[in-house]
Amino acid sequence: MVAVALLPPWVTFSMLLGSGRWEATLGALLLTVLNIICLNLAGVLTFVLQGVRPAARWEARRAKRLSTIILLVWITLLAGMVTLIVMARLR
Repeated sequence: MVAVALLPPWVTFSMLLGSGRWEATLGALLLTVLNIICLNLAGVLTFVLQGVRPAARWEARRAKRLSTIILLVWITLLAGMVTLIVMARLR
């Protein structure tokens, strides 16, 4: 899944960068970053929804708090990327 989501846009980014097509290069880079954000968000959500937690009670509480923080960070980054893409399309 990671190779399919990251390799094609990264190769496209590299080829466009080498050819000097800056606007298209930015689009390929945005797609790569968006894929990284979505993969991480999907991974964290999977662990949270499946209830994967450490065995020790004190570690479980800490893991739950950190999972919440990390979910908020990835959701915020996703919202920021969507906003950036929408604003770029409006120009």
